[in-house]
Parts: sequence; structure tokens; C-alpha cells
Amino acid sequence: MQSINRAFLKSLSLSVFLFILFIFCVAIVLGVRASDLETDAPYNYGEVLQKSLYFYEVEYSGELTEDHRVEWRGDSFLEDGADNSVDLSGGYHDAGDQIKFALPMAQMTTLLAWGALLYTDGFVSTGQMAYLKNNVRQATDYFLKAHTADYEFYFQVGNTDNDHSFWGPPEVFPFDKKVRPSYKLDSDNPGDDILGQTAAALAASSMLFKENRYYSMRLLVEAKKLYTWAMEDLDGDGECEVYTPVDNYNSSSCADDMAWGALWLYKATGQFRYLKIAREWATRFGSYNKRGYTWNQHENV
Repeated sequence: MQSINRAFLKSLSLSVFLFILFIFCVAIVLGVRASDLETDAPYNYGEVLQKSLYFYEVEYSGELTEDHRVEWRGDSFLEDGADNSVDLSGGYHDAGDQIKFALPMAQMTTLLAWGALLYTDGFVSTGQMAYLKNNVRQATDYFLKAHTADYEFYFQVGNTDNDHSFWGPPEVFPFDKKVRPSYKLDSDNPGDDILGQTAAALAASSMLFKENRYYSMRLLVEAKKLYTWAMEDLDGDGECEVYTPVDNYNSSSCADDMAWGALWLYKATGQFRYLKIAREWATRFGSYNKRGYTWNQHENV
């Protein structure tokens, strides 16, 4: 029952956020005001957006800053990565869990950055741009940590055996379980879907942080490195390889992730070679659900 509830909460929380963000963006584009709607409800789209971003702040992992808006959250899992002598603190807990998964975290990071790039005025006018950037950086800083070597990237911290045996807040996770297992991609364990998605997140975020030239360039360099690794990792037939999940978030394909990563690298660099690569990957999509867009499906975009 717990696993069913957790899966439901994950799906529901993401769906609700995307729906709320969509409504807000439509309102900004069309100039809709609360008084224009055929209802007596006092809509405040700035508050809707604030609560959407606040949801992510609840899921922060690692050391929190003094000005963190969620006052009832504290530091957690500062020892992540200790089992492999690396620092993997930070990032996000999965919704309803305390495991950290790179694949959905990368997808949500790209969406947040993309929303800010498309609707900058809306985020600025509601006073939420700084919070959005904090949310994006919570993920990108973690991805930089997770890329511990040229051909080494940690895609998960924690597992269901540990996490689902404890139903409580991360701050009081049992001491004997606090050094959680961490799992990585390397030369023997490929995962071009994760690399493509993370490259997209870092490339999109590099555009968001363009006023910070050093950080923006660092994100873009890492995005290129991860994508280059993914391209070098193709099998003898030139096909990409999906990662082997420890538990949850089984990826059904990687061609869409490779196209997604190349598209964002094209947007961030303006280099047409990435657009060409994206188009080549798009020819390999095959059949897919034309209605969907999820962490596991980018073909429709």
C-alpha cells in the first residue's frame, strides 16, 4: 500500500504543478486578470506561482541556507556519497520519498529553467524569479557534484529497501541508515538517457544564469562533457543505451533524451551541429504516445 501511495503522490504532485504552471503562463500571455474570469473567486496568480515553487523547496536535501522559506525543514543526508568517498549532499528528494533520482530531477530542472526563460516578466513581476533560480541551482549544484570524473556520474542515492522501511521526515532518518548507498554510471554501466537529460538541464540552466558568466560557463562545459560521453558511449550500431535502474524510474528509450540534450545544447551554444544531431536522433523515435510528455518521454516537444 505504501508503494502505491508513493507512486500516486509522485504522479499527482508533478501533474498538479504542471497544470498550475500552465494556467499561470496562459494568464500572463493573454493578460487575464482575476476580474475577467467568470467566477467570484479572488484568484491571485502570483500566489499560485509562489506555492508551486514552494513545493520544490519542501523537497530540498542537504544543508539548507538561513533564508530557506520552509521553516520546518532542516539539514538532512549530509553524508550522502560517503559510501564511495564523494560528496553527494544536496539536490532533491523524490516526491513522497527521500531517494534522489537524477532522471526525473534533470527533467524538472529543465522545465523550471525553460519556464523562466519563456516567461521572465511573469516571474519577475511576481517576485518569484530569485526563488526559481534557487530551485534550479539546488539541482545544478548537485549535478556538478555528481559528475565526479570524466566517465563517472552518480544517478541515484538511497534505495527503496532503506527508504520505504522508514516513514518519517529526512531530518530524523535512522542513524544506522544515514550513510545511504550511491549508484553511478561509468564505462561498465552506461546510461545515455540520464546523460542526455542531465546535459539538457545543465544547458538550459546555463542560459538562465547567463548574468553569472563563470557559473553559466561551468554549467555549459559540464553539459557538453556529459553529452560527448553519451555520444562516445553508443554501441556498435550507433544506438544509445538506457541505464539499468536500481529501483523505480525504468527508462523505456534514450533516443528522445539524446535529441532533448542536443536541442538544449543548440539553444545554449547556437552551434548547428547540435541541431543536426537532434534531428538525427528524432528519426529513431519510432512509435510513441503522442499525447504524453513526462520524464520518460520527450518526443512530443
